[in-house]
Amino acid sequence: MAQGEKNIHAGHRERLKKRFLNGGLDGFEAHNVLELLLFFGVPQQDTNILAHRLIQRFSSLSKVLEAPYSELLEVPGMGPHTVTLLKLIPSLSRYYLKDRSSSKAMESGYEEIGSFLVRQYAGIENECVMGVFFDNGFHLQGCKVLHVGSVNSASFTLRCIADEVIMRKSSVVIIAHNHPHGLPLPSPDDLETTRRIEHFLSSCGIELAEHYIIAEHKFCGIVHARSLPAGQTAVREISWDTV
Repeated sequence: MAQGEKNIHAGHRERLKKRFLNGGLDGFEAHNVLELLLFFGVPQQDTNILAHRLIQRFSSLSKVLEAPYSELLEVPGMGPHTVTLLKLIPSLSRYYLKDRSSSKAMESGYEEIGSFLVRQYAGIENECVMGVFFDNGFHLQGCKVLHVGSVNSASFTLRCIADEVIMRKSSVVIIAHNHPHGLPLPSPDDLETTRRIEHFLSSCGIELAEHYIIAEHKFCGIVHARSLPAGQTAVREISWDTV
């Protein structure tokens, strides 16, 4: 690359970084966000061209970040180091949001715990079951993926919950599962699975406080729904600004 061309790219990079530091990502186009990120994986190349190439291939920024490693590596200009950088972002975002959620927020109630779980499922495309565990003072002990797949599948057994409860000496458990491409409404199987988990935990002296269903930025609690008068819904929708 000629010296003059290097200087042009360097100036553009500094301007884009300064724009981000002064105002965040508000007003950025998807390719600009990707271009800024690629600065840190591709020190010499024109990342604007590469960013456009990735958006054209995968159609959106979110789909670029969620694309399989092997498919990203097929894009001209992408190497293992840069692909790893992109794959890091969704996982890092989930880790950050989880870390930011304090145990105090978890004690606040139905809405706050539902919002917490929406954050945990952000970016997860496949069905999975999570458990949230508390001691007898309702202090958060941890949140963990218990099973990848449907909560109603034969491979999800009560042992998945029991092992965590025993290890943590938990007194209260919240279960959650997601509907990646549907609504957060319980199916008959979901209701039966909830009763089965409740019966099992109750026999061990453990409370199932709630079983949440998550669908994008919406959630519904099966236990909470039982207490509502006819005609009222337990489904809540949160703004992504609060996620």
